[in-house]
Amino acid sequence: MPGCGKMKRKIGFSIGALQKKYGDIKALEIASQIGADAVDFSIDDNDTFTDQHKIPMTGTINWNDVFDALDEIGYSGVYNMELNLRHFGNDFLIETAEFAVKVMKNILFERYG
Repeated sequence: MPGCGKMKRKIGFSIGALQKKYGDIKALEIASQIGADAVDFSIDDNDTFTDQHKIPMTGTINWNDVFDALDEIGYSGVYNMELNLRHFGNDFLIETAEFAVKVMKNILFERYG
């Protein structure tokens, strides 16, 4: 393919999946290894045992540490929430999605204004 030699390495990563796989890891360690190559950040929370795709702030991930690490590497990519909307049952799919968006908006507003 013409121009492929000019393609840059770009990495997407999921903090929830990484925490499940490696346990109580430090977000800064992950972010510093990925560095400026990060372009997509999947956001979900869990209990470190299974990758539950819970709403941020409802599991065990320290979100202040996560965003500190992202700030340190100058992350400006996409935030992608990976959610299992059935955590509260099939009757609350829309409400769960709406709540997840409110939580993330609040996290970002509190942090960045």
